[in-house]
Amino acid sequence: MRKSIALVSALLFTVIIIGILSAILNTVNSFSFEFYKKIPQDSLLIKDTEKILKHISKEINSSSDLDMLFNTFPFVSDNFKVLITISPLSSKIDVNELKNKKAKKHIISMLQNILTQYNIQDPQYFINLILDTLDKDTLERNPPSEICIENSTFLNGKIYNFKHFKKILFFYEKNRMDKSIYNIPWKKLFYFGDGNIKPVDFERMPKEIKTALGLEEETLEALKKNPQTKKTVQNLDIIPFTKNKPYLIKVDINYSDKHIIKLIYDINKKKAVDIENSIVY
Repeated sequence: MRKSIALVSALLFTVIIIGILSAILNTVNSFSFEFYKKIPQDSLLIKDTEKILKHISKEINSSSDLDMLFNTFPFVSDNFKVLITISPLSSKIDVNELKNKKAKKHIISMLQNILTQYNIQDPQYFINLILDTLDKDTLERNPPSEICIENSTFLNGKIYNFKHFKKILFFYEKNRMDKSIYNIPWKKLFYFGDGNIKPVDFERMPKEIKTALGLEEETLEALKKNPQTKKTVQNLDIIPFTKNKPYLIKVDINYSDKHIIKLIYDINKKKAVDIENSIVY
């Protein structure tokens, strides 16, 4: 009986994904690929994808449903090819949560462990660069740690995306002559959200994060009972997937000679909360 239910679920997800790809193909075929036409093209692609993702979200009731969602789905027709890759974001840590008092000490501890593991020359300086980016003042914790003083176009108050974060990496490397900062798999560990504490998916959390937070080799229930890990689990809201709790996924739509649209989508809210790499945005 369970196998039959799983098969039906898998077929349902396949049909929905084909729906996404068909919608995108129909949209793109209505345009030529001149650069100036990518703006309305991207806009329609985003709307079509959001529409189908809304239907998908209604069908996700368990962690096993998520497993079927996280994949790369190719679609080829004539000279056109689109790849949609869906992956979890809620399995990572939002670096902007460093602005939250409950989360701050745990994320700093995580950063210190990761920076030490990769033999970073000056871990505290790098952490201060991040903290001075997240606050809105220009007071330097560890001069020169306010990038906006040297670069007037650099934004403070939040780390907006990986492109913004790379400027912090470059500034650190320039001032400490330490290229090892680039060896850390940052995209595997962090994402760049709104800074509000959201549930972290324990089941899909990368081993590197669990190790850096001191949560390795134990069940979540055991971690909740352990005095040394209880606060970390509570303050970062580390839980299993729970329907109707915020859950972020990343949807990469790759088409038209490597033109990529990146949607950050909340399964609970059933809407995109951020869009990157699109000419529209």
